[in-house]
Amino acid sequence: MGTIDPELLSQIRYRCIGPTRGGRAVAEAADPKKPSVFYFGACAGGVWKSEDSRL
Repeated sequence: MGTIDPELLSQIRYRCIGPTRGGRAVAEAADPKKPSVFYFGACAGGVWKSEDSRL
């Protein structure tokens, strides 16, 4: 995997794409070998996994 230009990365703007959920995140983690896979832990319990960069 190549290096990502910090200038390009600084232009990323995050937005909520839904569904709207209440609560807080305990932790988030990305798979360093698969950029479209990440995990999200919720305060109310449970671990969510995305394989396409969306919740």
